[in-house]
Amino acid sequence: MELHERVEEGLKIIDLHGSFIGGMDSTKFREAIEKCLAEGHLRLLIDIGGVDYMNSTGLGSLLTGYLNVTRAGGKIVLVGGTPRVLDLLRLTKTDSTVPVAPNLAEARALVLQ
Repeated sequence: MELHERVEEGLKIIDLHGSFIGGMDSTKFREAIEKCLAEGHLRLLIDIGGVDYMNSTGLGSLLTGYLNVTRAGGKIVLVGGTPRVLDLLRLTKTDSTVPVAPNLAEARALVLQ
């Protein structure tokens, strides 16, 4: 999985691309979340539009990141998602815990609420 970080309009965005299956992917994601928190970024957008496959380990990493950010007083919103990944989020009811927005504009609105 590729992971890129950027800041737009004061919000930290983490873009994910490829398969999110654990191992090094989970490590990279965890380290990116830790870095964001250390830098004081408490409102994060995680763009999963480029993730073509996610297994249970990748899903667990997303949930752990969500918990770490919310425990620090922050907020995460997932952005986009392929039909396959969105089905996984829906079937596991992750989308009822972690907010999911179809695009960056809606994600910004949710994370700033």
